Amino acid sequence: MRFFRWLYTPRPKPKVVENIPLMRRREQSIYKPDDLWTQEDAALFLKYSKSSRDSCYVSMALDTSARPHELLKLRIKDIVFERQYARVLVNGKTGSRSLVLIDSSIC
Repeated sequence: MRFFRWLYTPRPKPKVVENIPLMRRREQSIYKPDDLWTQEDAALFLKYSKSSRDSCYVSMALDTSARPHELLKLRIKDIVFERQYARVLVNGKTGSRSLVLIDSSIC
């Protein structure tokens, strides 16, 4: 990784590595932009959802972009309320991090 970071940074390179082409990403995403929820889709779901748990999950998922298992493991003690927003302490795959909840007012 260190070599490729050095190779692809814009600086003068030795003649030996001058003609190495850029690596292209091989994997293609199966998701289209239409597959993702827009704000209108989320608002419509939240309007007609009868389950407060589902509403809370969807609003927090859209607000934090956290992984599903990170949100499902949350407890009330993990939420720290500030003046104008709330902060969630998420412990996930890459370690512990703090995420901000701004639009999740339904929870």
